[in-house]
Amino acid sequence: MGSTGSTGGTRAWLRLGALWEYLRASLWALPALFVLTSLATGSALVRWDPQLPPAVEPWIFGGTPDGARSLLSAVAGAMITVTALTFSLTIIALQMASTQFSPRVLRGFLTDRGNQIVLGLFLATFAYAITVLRVIRGGEQGVEEVVPQLAVTVGVGLTLAAIGALVYFIHHLAKKLQAQSILQEITGDALELVDEVFGESLKGDPIPLATNAPEEIQALPAERSGYLQAVDIHGLADQAREHGAVVRLRPQIGAYVAAGSTLAWSWNADGPGTAGRDGDLRAVVADHVQFGAERTMQQDVSFALRQLVDIGVKALSSGLNDPTTAVDTLGHLSAVLCRIATRRVGPLAIADDADRVRAVMPRPDFAGYLHLCCDQIRRYGASEPAVLRGIISMLTDVAEVISTAEQRMAIREQLRRTTEVAERSLDARDASAVRSAASLAEQTLRHGRRPDSAVFAE
Repeated sequence: MGSTGSTGGTRAWLRLGALWEYLRASLWALPALFVLTSLATGSALVRWDPQLPPAVEPWIFGGTPDGARSLLSAVAGAMITVTALTFSLTIIALQMASTQFSPRVLRGFLTDRGNQIVLGLFLATFAYAITVLRVIRGGEQGVEEVVPQLAVTVGVGLTLAAIGALVYFIHHLAKKLQAQSILQEITGDALELVDEVFGESLKGDPIPLATNAPEEIQALPAERSGYLQAVDIHGLADQAREHGAVVRLRPQIGAYVAAGSTLAWSWNADGPGTAGRDGDLRAVVADHVQFGAERTMQQDVSFALRQLVDIGVKALSSGLNDPTTAVDTLGHLSAVLCRIATRRVGPLAIADDADRVRAVMPRPDFAGYLHLCCDQIRRYGASEPAVLRGIISMLTDVAEVISTAEQRMAIREQLRRTTEVAERSLDARDASAVRSAASLAEQTLRHGRRPDSAVFAE
């Protein structure tokens, strides 16, 4: 495959992925589709006059033109009012979620299919009513009566469905504002993302990162500012091979990159010299990365963990003072970390058929993910014994699934820092409880599972 076609395909896939993420998080895309469908359906039904079986006729609207106009006018007016109410409740829910949990959880509310479908149904019912209403004629002298009975009946059915949707929306919104629902939804998305991004397990030998970089290295600047949302690292490796180069990205997924700052470095794969032309490689890298105005969970596992950590930190703020939610957050972080612990994380190197590294993408290692999950919650919850024990319980869970010496060292470092915080911040009794929990975690590290003596210890 030529470089032009490959680059064009890569650019298209990245843009389509970004567009899909944008449409998923928009409150207008799905409702707009509903409205267009209702306009087409209404326009078709007013022209369709089928012969219905006698058993169905009692359910078909049989009123006068004035009655049909009154009915559809009432439906249209009611739907606009209910839609305005629904949008108002949605905005209030977004404000509450941002204040009580984190601004970064708002994307979960915006991508919620239930809310989008309810809004779409309300707007579709309004659009359908006015579409049918415009063709109803009759009641005046000399004017032929036109009452699309089937179309009016469908309008009544849409109204009944909208009433049910309103009840569902109130229930759904109240449930979605609960901390447990938000935590569970983010955790589910994070687990799916871990499987997608880190499909490879710890089995097998990793590709070495050593690339024998010469002194002559090109710095490839970013063409625009924004959050790095996605990278086609395999496509980038193919293009780097065609240019006889090695490309190493500087920022991790989710980092904000300023235009003009270094986005990547490149050098000749065969030794000192210049790998291609600077402009060509700069264009190649630009075509294999996707920037946006906000972080997304397209490839960003750290962003999923960041949302959970922010909820825990927010719960420990003086305005909320809710350590129970912080402890619950640690439990959900434990589930994601246990999944990460079984995957090969850290920098990703892609080699060609000759086993020469062609592209390298930086990613957090296991210790980096532990720091992200522990440090801020430990700092803000230093004076709360339940939070410190929750951190140690999370580390104990992860200790049961790890398999490498580096992972054990990372967990021991977090245990040491947590017990040191407990000694400084807690009284003797609470500090002793934290030490006991840390001792259990240490035994789990040594034996690979919680010891039998822990049956009644927790």
